[in-house]
Amino acid sequence: MNPPDLMASRLFDKSVEAFLLAVENYNKPTIRYRVEAFAIFICNAWELLLKGHLIKTRGLESIYYHQSKDEKRSFSLERCVKTILTNDKDPVRLNLEKIIELRNTSTHFITEEYEMLYVPLFQSCIFNYSEKLLAFANINLGDRVSLGFLSLTATLDTLSLEAIRGKYPSDIFEHISQLNGELNTLAGANGTKFAIPVEHRFFLTKKKEEATECVTVVPKSANPIAIIKSPSDPNNTHTYSLKKVIDFIKKRLIEKKIVLLLNGSPVTFNKYHCSLLINYFDIKNQTDLCYIDKHEQRARYYYSQKAVDFILRELCKDPENILTKLKTKKVPGAKEF
Repeated sequence: MNPPDLMASRLFDKSVEAFLLAVENYNKPTIRYRVEAFAIFICNAWELLLKGHLIKTRGLESIYYHQSKDEKRSFSLERCVKTILTNDKDPVRLNLEKIIELRNTSTHFITEEYEMLYVPLFQSCIFNYSEKLLAFANINLGDRVSLGFLSLTATLDTLSLEAIRGKYPSDIFEHISQLNGELNTLAGANGTKFAIPVEHRFFLTKKKEEATECVTVVPKSANPIAIIKSPSDPNNTHTYSLKKVIDFIKKRLIEKKIVLLLNGSPVTFNKYHCSLLINYFDIKNQTDLCYIDKHEQRARYYYSQKAVDFILRELCKDPENILTKLKTKKVPGAKEF
């Protein structure tokens, strides 16, 4: 291995270590410095990854500012981002730049409410890093750690500006309120590459062996809760168009190194294959999996994360035979998208 490739390989390995530290520290329940620690380690992971990519593609000198021979200073993370992620409208870049801002200011000002402001960005940043690690370093995180490990655990309730107003002086409240509005605006404009909402949902079951927590229903409790049978706003839960479903599953299959076969030949997951599964498992008629928007002349279908996970799970059970079996069953409507 030549010196540039060897250096790049070392930086990639260190990048993965920094990434794992970021996620591990964030998910430890005893650590209170989780937001700041995550920002520091994830930025370090990105810097090492991007510098490794520069060295791999442009040589050892590509990560240094042009200075005297006696003094070499390598690029900052901000410079690496602008050099490699050249589109300043790219949601991946916007996400990373906001986390860099947090890292740069966390030693001066931060409150515990920052967790609920930034955890949607952190979750996107994790998936963005995973994709770039595979693209730049040909390293699949699925080979190093279970993909379920990549989900962050938030410890706070939904952000309440009214509660913050009563908790902090007016200048701090205004700062948090303005930041919340800015991040929400960017999230709405840039989708899941910028921010992924983190939700905790609880479902009631009478089977004790399936439960993770036990509760008692008290009609006149001082701490009432509401029980809902289905999500109230499908715009927040059913966010995947068919194209997004296919793109997501294709990426996960690559990460898992799973090859799909149809009639014994390798195939790339496409609309036809997805339609086979959707129709066979009657996904469109299950409200927790599919939402049908009938506001326009032609109905549009949107799928939930649960639906995507279900399809991926079924594919992974028998990747060599499932498509062939479904095709021979002549699933009704398989060519309709």
